Formats: sequence, structure tokens, C-alpha cells
Amino acid sequence: MIRLTAWFGAFIALLLGLAAAQAAPLDNRDGFWSDWSDATFARAASEKKFVIVSLQSWWCPWCHVMNRDTWANPDVRAVLKDKFIPVQVDQDSRPDISQRYERWGWPATIIFGPDGTDIVKLRGFYSPKFFIPILQETIRDPSPVDYGNPGGPERERTLATGLGDAERAAILAFIDKAYDQANGGWSKSKLVDGPTLGWFLDRAHGQRNGAGDKEAEARLKRSLTAQIALIDKELGGISQISLKPDWSAPSREFPMFAQQAALSAYARAAVLFGDPTYRVAADRLFSFLKRTLATPNGGFYASMGMAEGQPGVDKRQYARETGQAIQGLLAYYDSTGEKSALALAVAAADWALRERALPAGGFRHAEHDTGGPYLADNVEMAAALLALHRSTGERKWLTAAIAAGDFIARTFVDAGTGGFFASASPDGPHLPKPIKQREDNVATTRFFACSRPTPATRATARSPRPAWAISPRRPCSRPTPSCPTCCWPRRNFATSLCM
Repeated sequence: MIRLTAWFGAFIALLLGLAAAQAAPLDNRDGFWSDWSDATFARAASEKKFVIVSLQSWWCPWCHVMNRDTWANPDVRAVLKDKFIPVQVDQDSRPDISQRYERWGWPATIIFGPDGTDIVKLRGFYSPKFFIPILQETIRDPSPVDYGNPGGPERERTLATGLGDAERAAILAFIDKAYDQANGGWSKSKLVDGPTLGWFLDRAHGQRNGAGDKEAEARLKRSLTAQIALIDKELGGISQISLKPDWSAPSREFPMFAQQAALSAYARAAVLFGDPTYRVAADRLFSFLKRTLATPNGGFYASMGMAEGQPGVDKRQYARETGQAIQGLLAYYDSTGEKSALALAVAAADWALRERALPAGGFRHAEHDTGGPYLADNVEMAAALLALHRSTGERKWLTAAIAAGDFIARTFVDAGTGGFFASASPDGPHLPKPIKQREDNVATTRFFACSRPTPATRATARSPRPAWAISPRRPCSRPTPSCPTCCWPRRNFATSLCM
């Protein structure tokens, strides 16, 4: 499909600027949308139709705009009518499908052939003016577009347990180059990058290299101070991204991972630097979680959107987002001693163990899943339970964390090349094996690294404890960033580094 590739490239600059978030609750009273299912793909094969999938998210404004301006457009529907089966997938509810196509942003539009081969992948919003020609060209020439493989082939499994000097130097150089000298933050796209903030907090305090890194501290402070502009003045939650590089255009998208990342970073920075500005930021974020996203039943809602369409709070409850909320709350509690934060974290963990636990020790995503189980839910809850043990010293949380870790080890490991699959089952019989999502693999590695055995655990190996279990010694009652036994939560948006 050379012609479509060239045509697509002409609009790439426009698309990158419009690749934002995701839409409000979908109105499907006219039956326009079909479900992602084996039956839908079987129907496509039988009727020789394309399946066109729109991946959306509750909090994404451009998804809402595309639903209103493009998908509902009569001319678009006329082209779709005889040759396409439209399918809408909420990316928050299906991590397996979401993570397979996440590099295409929200909304993402994927066109599959009747045999299930993906032909076209589109990033972000498309108006009818640009969307209709792509549909027509796909009908005329359905050969798949070659987008390349940015990850390359998988390497053979090795026994390496860390980065080599050359790899470490290359990554550090990349991070250094990515720093925005003019505005703070890393890269021109300004987002709440929890793992990067956490790693720079480590460097600034000297946990990684034995002495505080003053340049890292200066860059971190500038970035954290500038990022406060993303905290909503009305709500107290933090927008996950700014639409301008100077932090001046918050998107008003409030997914849980951004709240956890920011709350953890500001709570920790308040202790490290003694800056009351960071404590105020952490207090506002905590208040948003408590007032807006905490549920009456003890869990947490998934997100909130207040931009185009203003969908409000997404009241679905997922194990993944609940685990993220627990980790953020405990970072705040560990820094401030605020007991109501600990109470919320305990209530959320109790809810997850009651409402989302699987008999085998892991966690499902929602109340009823059509796929999965998913690695993301299990690693976020495992990390949350481990953090609860460290914050309280209560053995029951360690027991639950061990069970979740065992479930991850049994369920998601790729025995051939290593790493962890995103899902325990394929997304559908027409798709390849489950993918390995980078950030979740880093988070899982960090979980097991923070749980690695110590001389104390090896000395007590007679107990029925898996080899990876953490030391049974009582943790600090009030962990601090300098405590050598504490693994501060930091994950969910970009790859973090163990160096």
C-alpha cells in the first residue's frame, strides 16, 4: 500500500498535534458500533468486510470530538456502510488491546482485513476531509501499510541481571539530551512522568550513586515547580499532559496513573527538600483523590475528564487503578504521617482483595473481564500490597503480595525469551501472541527487585516462602527517601531505570 503510505506521511505533522486523549461515554443507541469479539471477526470473514476499530478512552477529548464530527458524519457512514464493521474499544477496559496499539495514541483507528490482518493504523483525530480518502483507498488497495517494527526482533534470553556500562552510559546520555533547558521537564511533550521523576529523586538524594547529584537536583526542582501548573485550580487533580511545552495548557485529563505519579513525587520531594510548595501540591492531590475518585465501597474510580465533552468521573473500578491509588496514598502517608491517607489505602486494598481477587492469587481487571488476566492489574496490586506491608509492618499484606507475585511468575513469564506478557491469553484468535508492554515489564522487574532475598530471608529459608520474598524484618514505621529498605513507588508512564 505504497500510495497510502505516502499520503499518510503528508499529514503526519498535523496528526502528531492532534493525538491527544479519549472520549466520553459512547452513545450507541443506533447500533452503529459492534463489540470486539470473535463473532465480529467471523462475521467480517463471512461477509468479506473490513473491521475498523476505534480505540478510545473516557478522559480523551479528541475521542469525543471524533465521535461527534467524524464517526457520526453522514458521508463517513455512507462509505463505511457496505464495506466496514465499526468496532469501538474502551482502552481502559481492555489493557491487552490498548497496549498492543498504544503507540498510535487516543483515539487510535485500526483497520483490519477480513482475515484479521491489520492494514492501516491511524494516530489521533481525523476529520471527515482526511478520513474518507483513507477509507476509499483501503477499499481500492487493501495491502497492509508497512510501519516497521520500532522494537526490532526479540533477543535471545540471557542471564544478565543488569545494564552494562555502555548501555548505562547510552541511556544516561539520552536522558540528558531529553531535558528541556528552556522549560524544565524531559522532552518537548510535557507530561506527568512518574518513573523519571522518581529516578531523579533518587539521584538528587544520592540513593543511586552514594552522593547527591546537584545537577539532577536542580533539574528536578525546576521540573517539579513548573509542573505545578498542571494541578487544576478548581479540582486539585493533575492533568496528565500540557498541550504546550511551557506547561501553560493543561489538558484537563485526570487518569489515575498521573495522580499516583504526581502525588508520590511531590510527597517525596517535600521531605527531601523541605519546600512547603511541594507539600501544598501533595496536599491538593491527596484531597482530589479523597474527595473525587475515592468510592463509597472502599475502592477508587478509574479517571476523570473535564475537557471536550466533560464526561466527568469514570465510575468504573479496576484493580490496576486501585493499586496505583494505594501506592500514591502510601507515599503521601510515609512522608506526612496523615492517617486518613493510610486509612484510604487500607480500605482500597481490602476492596481489591474482596472484589477483584482471583482464586489463584492474582487479580482480575474489572468485575467481569472478557480478556485477561492482565499483567498491569497484578503488578500494580502486588506493588501496592508490598508498600502496605512496608508502611504498616502487618504480615497479612506481605502474604497477599507474595501470592500476587507467585501468580505473576506462574502466569505471565515468557519461558522462551524472558520478560512478561501483557495478558495471560491472546486478544483474539486472529492476532499474534500477547505482547510485552515495556513499562509494565519495568514495573514488574522493579517489584521483584524490591522483593529480592536478603541474607535474612536466606537464613530463614525453611519457612514456606518463595525465593523472591522480601526480608521478614519489620519495616520502618515511617519510611523516608533515604531508608535503604524502602522501595518508593514510581511507575506507570515512562520507563524507569535500575542503575
